[in-house]
Amino acid sequence: NDCSEGKPRGLTRVLQTWVSDFTGLTHKSTLVHTPGIWQVRPLTADMMEYAFEDVKFLRAATLGLRAELQRRQLRQFQAEQL
Repeated sequence: NDCSEGKPRGLTRVLQTWVSDFTGLTHKSTLVHTPGIWQVRPLTADMMEYAFEDVKFLRAATLGLRAELQRRQLRQFQAEQL
């Protein structure tokens, strides 16, 4: 569990690790999380944008992670052949 103070967590950490360019996260720092915030309907425009930013880079993150897993699997396979 890496929750060290000052280190990015959550989506920011995932994007820094697996996506080379994730500019455009404008609403992530503006929404203050409070209990039950996502139960309120209808969602505000800011909340919709925030939610969109959660999924905007999922494909790029998935491709980056998949490439890393394939690289590691290949490296493991090569080590097993020695």
